[in-house]
Amino acid sequence: MSPQFKEERQGISLKQSGRDSAATRQSLALGGELKVEADGQTLRWTLDHLHGQGPANGHVGKGVFHSYVGSEDAAGFIAGTYTLKIHGQHADLRLVDADGLVGVFSGEGKQQGLDGDYEGSYKRA
Repeated sequence: MSPQFKEERQGISLKQSGRDSAATRQSLALGGELKVEADGQTLRWTLDHLHGQGPANGHVGKGVFHSYVGSEDAAGFIAGTYTLKIHGQHADLRLVDADGLVGVFSGEGKQQGLDGDYEGSYKRA
């Protein structure tokens, strides 16, 4: 086996193993206070030092949700995408960063006018 072919083959193995480890990585439970506001066009949320924004899908309202399960330190999350589901007094926020790190917030609270599913991007302030 030529040295070049061996290096190429090792590179493929490393890439595959990287994908495998990202795919099997467990999610990090996030705690704290999630604040959400929507003005009909844009939905914005904050959790710790993270700020997210995306389409409001016509929803106008605001809400605050709390989770006491998980880490309040979301330091591993710099930027990425999110999905947010709000139904009644419950909110589920799922973050995914560029490296495949997944964070999940699941909390209870109060809201008005926000029932729905949202997605967009987030970044650390």
